[in-house]
Amino acid sequence: MSLSTTALAMMNANARPRHLLVTGLPHAVAELVLQRILGAEPATTATLIVRGDGIDAVETMLRAWGPIGTRCRLILGDVTAHALGLSDDERLEEVSRTTDIFHFASVYHLGFDKLHLEDVNLHGTRQLLLFARGCAKLRCIHHYSTAFVAGSRSGIVLEEELERGQTFRNTFERTKFTAELDVRRAMHDLPITVYRPGLILGHARTGELARVDGPYFLVQLLSNAPERLAPPASSAARFPFHAVPIDFVADAIAALSGDDAAIGRTLHLTDPNAIAIDDAFRLISECAEQRVVRRTRGDRVAGIMRRLPYGEDLVNASRIHLDELDTEAFFVTRRSGELLRKHGILCPYFPDYVDRLVAYAQRRHDGWESADAPRANQSSRAFKALTGRFGRDH
Repeated sequence: MSLSTTALAMMNANARPRHLLVTGLPHAVAELVLQRILGAEPATTATLIVRGDGIDAVETMLRAWGPIGTRCRLILGDVTAHALGLSDDERLEEVSRTTDIFHFASVYHLGFDKLHLEDVNLHGTRQLLLFARGCAKLRCIHHYSTAFVAGSRSGIVLEEELERGQTFRNTFERTKFTAELDVRRAMHDLPITVYRPGLILGHARTGELARVDGPYFLVQLLSNAPERLAPPASSAARFPFHAVPIDFVADAIAALSGDDAAIGRTLHLTDPNAIAIDDAFRLISECAEQRVVRRTRGDRVAGIMRRLPYGEDLVNASRIHLDELDTEAFFVTRRSGELLRKHGILCPYFPDYVDRLVAYAQRRHDGWESADAPRANQSSRAFKALTGRFGRDH
């Protein structure tokens, strides 16, 4: 079940006007969250802290939004810099009026240098927390984390749990975990909500995933060459498929960001009824009209892709998401479920929307558009090489 803008507007009709400060744009989830909030709260405004390489994309986004886009102020900044890279005048203005901070800025593409991931994911969060301490009207910091801070853990994972001696499969998991440790400590004297989504797939109604990035590559691979991307190993076949549609995550964050009961909570935005990985792959294969012919381990899949032209870029774009398929953890959603039910939000059931994911991925198979050229263009060529070798003819 997805929340419409009209429903969100009705819930927030009596909400206090807010001034949002948002990092991380252009970011697919951030865009949807911001659009939903501004559409539902006509008196709410926003300041967007954007890196230089994202300015054009965000300006295009705001123009496309029409009137609600005019309530956004775009500032060139950098979350890794002192005061988020704002000038003294900009900083003074923002700390005097910001009520809600949405921290979406993060890097998960393993093609970037490890130090870059640490700089943005960890140091950027620390700079954000320092900035927040100066905000006189601060109501809440909304920290966008990931369910996979659980790392190597297996079994039941509760929302209030974080540090349980886990190890990590990649730099993204490790840096997001360390950043959440800092956020957890700051909760003692700052109002914070932490959101932990699972693997984000396309829109439940349309299948669309706007950005050509890791999740998009993964959906493309699953849809167009499923025989090479069956469950990572037979032992993992019954692991939960921790995937959620992007509109569910955006609806949840938009609604909970205005709910005072969510402040001070860590919330799993995962599927409480997650099906098993082998069932997910079977459904994808059936929708793609292809047969899963064998299972392969995640490292074998990566090896196949690395041998292709530009294959290293494709592995780096998708590897985190391949790793996330190999998770024996069960994410409990008791707290988030209680809060979301009040707002009429339920996570869609994967079998109910998988056909739309596959249809969209297959439609886009021959129409790549990259917002991250040339790196993503190289990855797209690797994908085409992969599906041209192993996938079905189109």
